Amino acid sequence: DASTNVNTFSSNYVQNQDNIASLEYSVDGGDYTDSGATGTWHPVLYYLEPTDLLTDEEGNFSAELTLLGEAEGSGIEYGFYTLAPEYVADLQELAPYFAARQDDGYKDGKRFEKHRLPLADHKTQVRFRWGFMGTWSWYWGVDHVQIWGDNGTGIGDWSLF
Repeated sequence: DASTNVNTFSSNYVQNQDNIASLEYSVDGGDYTDSGATGTWHPVLYYLEPTDLLTDEEGNFSAELTLLGEAEGSGIEYGFYTLAPEYVADLQELAPYFAARQDDGYKDGKRFEKHRLPLADHKTQVRFRWGFMGTWSWYWGVDHVQIWGDNGTGIGDWSLF
């Protein structure tokens, strides 16, 4: 029963204009089928190109406006490709999970990812939902997915679950 959980993975992601990549997790048996989502979903990350990360009148990043933005020519809002917005009181709670990725940035997207999963603490089952939508020159390769926990002790005692 870990007290702190972190998800790590190797990522090779190439952002293209009008793409969104998302990673969300559920700790209550969440699922997604053609009938829709079940369970509760929480954000891990949302990647878009910088011009698709929208701001309000004061110049502050707006998760709501960004999720209402449409992939050019699709007529579909970016929020359609995510589940976590349904489970927050204010969409701005999702702001820390958005990150810009350079359009066609072949070097920008090659990284080792590490994300804290606070709601997975003390949970025995975690389900991930990887999502991406886009056009043409994009891809997302993921490998070495792991969940690490510290069992309530120091970082030296971290173990792989």
